[in-house]
Amino acid sequence: MILKKFIAGLLMIPLLLAAGVPATAVANTTLVEQERQLQLLLQIEQLLNVVLSLQKKLEALESLEVQETEVVSNREIEVVTNRQPYKSKFYDFPYEAIYFVEDGRLLYADGTRSSRSIDKRLFELLVDVVGPEIVDRKIREWRIFDRSHGDLGGYVELMATTKNGPRDWIMGVNIDGYDSSKQSTKSYSNLFIHEYSHLLLYDYSRLTDQFKANFWTRQDYAHVDLIKEAKASEIYYLNKDYFDDNENRFVSEYSVNAPEEDMAETFVYFVREGKPANTTIRNQKILFYYDVPEFVQIRAKIRENLKDLGVL
Repeated sequence: MILKKFIAGLLMIPLLLAAGVPATAVANTTLVEQERQLQLLLQIEQLLNVVLSLQKKLEALESLEVQETEVVSNREIEVVTNRQPYKSKFYDFPYEAIYFVEDGRLLYADGTRSSRSIDKRLFELLVDVVGPEIVDRKIREWRIFDRSHGDLGGYVELMATTKNGPRDWIMGVNIDGYDSSKQSTKSYSNLFIHEYSHLLLYDYSRLTDQFKANFWTRQDYAHVDLIKEAKASEIYYLNKDYFDDNENRFVSEYSVNAPEEDMAETFVYFVREGKPANTTIRNQKILFYYDVPEFVQIRAKIRENLKDLGVL
């Protein structure tokens, strides 16, 4: 706007110059003076041409900026049609919705509609619990499913990547039972801590091996083999019975499913509970994480996030 006013002022200069020179004065000027005024007018004309050219470029840039702003403002409802979701190897079942995650935003992957409010609320809760930097760096797809049967509350799956490239992940969440209550918020916060620990521990294979060697017995592995062969309807009761017989060794019923699930469940209790006494195998598993300074820092950060959410 300022540049346009400046241009308008420049356009008036030749008119003012012409209007401000009386006819008698022109008649009385020398040839040299007339030549000087003519050169001045030519220079003003050249300057105006330059300014008009700049004005056209400015208008083009302003138009581009408006277009870019419109794209950014609509990104929450942007749909993607030129790419396909990753083909899951382990969780290939119908989904309520699939999103790509870019710059902390959800982009609907089926190319037809915008993100649903419940999906966005859960995604925002994930960000609030583990932190935006983790989500931006790790999560590339966000999947929502609704399954009232079974014990799959959520999962993470590593996407195929180059050997030395970044490790990108899918995160899937079961929305069955989710509501806006504090208890639901706490439950899903625990789920997100659990799933985040899988991402974290993937880069610490040495710790996983050490955890197994320190805490898992032949009897534990025999139970895992048993539930692999069991019917889906039997698994819950088999796990419950095994946990009831080993409460001093595991933090939850779900942790008896596999060493990796034991580590993830134990990580949740590591974050949520105070530092325990070294009195049981269960507590020793929690204390195991205190020997990793990075994990202690992550614990402190997540606990602050949980306090802000009012669920700690």
